Amino acid sequence: MESKWKKYRHCLYLLYIPVYAVWFILLEKHVTENYWVSYVPFDDKIPFVPAFVVAYVLWYPYLFGTGLYAMARDAAAFRRYMAYTIGTLSTCLFICTIFPNGQNLRPDLTGRYDIFSRLIALLYAADTNTNSLPSMHVVGSVGAMLGVFDLTRKKWLRAASVVLCVLICASTVFIKQHSILDTLAGFAVAAVFALPVYGRYFAKRKKEERLAAK
Repeated sequence: MESKWKKYRHCLYLLYIPVYAVWFILLEKHVTENYWVSYVPFDDKIPFVPAFVVAYVLWYPYLFGTGLYAMARDAAAFRRYMAYTIGTLSTCLFICTIFPNGQNLRPDLTGRYDIFSRLIALLYAADTNTNSLPSMHVVGSVGAMLGVFDLTRKKWLRAASVVLCVLICASTVFIKQHSILDTLAGFAVAAVFALPVYGRYFAKRKKEERLAAK
């Protein structure tokens, strides 16, 4: 019984999911007006590209798929993944709690009947334009990419993960779900946690691989 507990105790990190969900929902309900508007003039130069919504929604399977695979196959990698995820997402939520913010970049979708615009309309209806800075899509995508690098050494999988991460991060501004400020703030938060959680670990692993190759 004790050995089973040790084998699966890393799954307790999943208890963070309801904590995150409740915190996020409360923010969405209470931050509806009198928020700081995230905007720079450069946002107006970024075109609205509805097709990028495909990349945007891929964030969900990318994030959860990486986490579930790590949980099932590599407990240590899962702990690193969750340490990063809990740290970054909690930081984003904390910032939005003490500094209510949002963006007013969403275009009028009236008269647009293509499948991508319809999907964006559903997304806009489900997710408000508030609590946008830092972008949780950015911090989550970077975390999933690092998680894939942690789990596999296959170059094609790593390359695919980098491409997907870049596309998801780009989608945040191309479907006008975020200002470029939100995206940049997301990268800043990601860096703060990626360096201590993954940076030293990857450096140590690379050093061990070089020594083993000698």
